[in-house]
Amino acid sequence: MSVFKAGLEMLEAESMFIDALKSVKLVNKNGAMSSLSLVENRLNDHGGFCYYLTALVLMALSEGHRICGTIDTMPRQGFRQTKDYKHAWVEFEYGENWYVYDSLYEHIIPREEWYEMCNPRQIISDLTLEQVMKKYLRKQYACKIAENIWVFKSEKDIPERCREADKGDGFFFNSIQKGYLMFNYYDFDNSYFTKTFIAYDGRYY
Repeated sequence: MSVFKAGLEMLEAESMFIDALKSVKLVNKNGAMSSLSLVENRLNDHGGFCYYLTALVLMALSEGHRICGTIDTMPRQGFRQTKDYKHAWVEFEYGENWYVYDSLYEHIIPREEWYEMCNPRQIISDLTLEQVMKKYLRKQYACKIAENIWVFKSEKDIPERCREADKGDGFFFNSIQKGYLMFNYYDFDNSYFTKTFIAYDGRYY
């Protein structure tokens, strides 16, 4: 692939990615709602909320993987390079290539470049949207209020064994608890598509 074509595909991939994030709405502590697609909502350049943001990003993507493990962060202005950083990121495919959403950076990054710089390892969780929906759209975790509309329970209202199991999933349920989900389910290819997911902004709760 030529440099020009690769650059064009990356721009298209980022446009698709940002457009997909519009399906996730964040409610802040004042009750105001905004889209995850806004850079200030999806960027967490000082760290601390990667598990939360990557869970929401996966809810927005019809395809992709939300992965938790250990990385080395890339050096950049205002943020010290860190070895053995516990982290979560999302990998997704577009066209001929794979890309990474890393909440420490404003733009998506080609997966090959990100792997070379960050050296991901010690993976503890690797989830797709299909796996998440099959696990969490059950009475232990959520209440069905209409066809294809669910509300996730609060973490304190799920069984203790489920709270313990959530640690192994990189605290995925903790990140989507109390969220309001409207989705489509396609039987012919066994896949899910999120129409809207309304979540409380975990950075304020």
